[in-house]
Amino acid sequence: MFVTHMIADHKKDIKDYEKAAKKKDAAGSYATEALPTLHKHLETAQSLSAGNKTANPTANSPARSKSSTPARCSRTFSPSSSHMSIL
Repeated sequence: MFVTHMIADHKKDIKDYEKAAKKKDAAGSYATEALPTLHKHLETAQSLSAGNKTANPTANSPARSKSSTPARCSRTFSPSSSHMSIL
């Protein structure tokens, strides 16, 4: 299932970013700044896995029209991970 893979990927990425964040260089600075976002993404994936509808409250909202444009993801992907590689 997609959500299961997203949870596993985010846990791996968080572990890698936490390791990189300990370094006092540009990669460490980037990792430190990215960690809160990764944790939020993990929480969202976990809530989707649990069937929690609050993860995307507008998905089934009656105010949403059929003509609205879907949200776009601006995440950059690398072949080895769902997030940009910093190591």
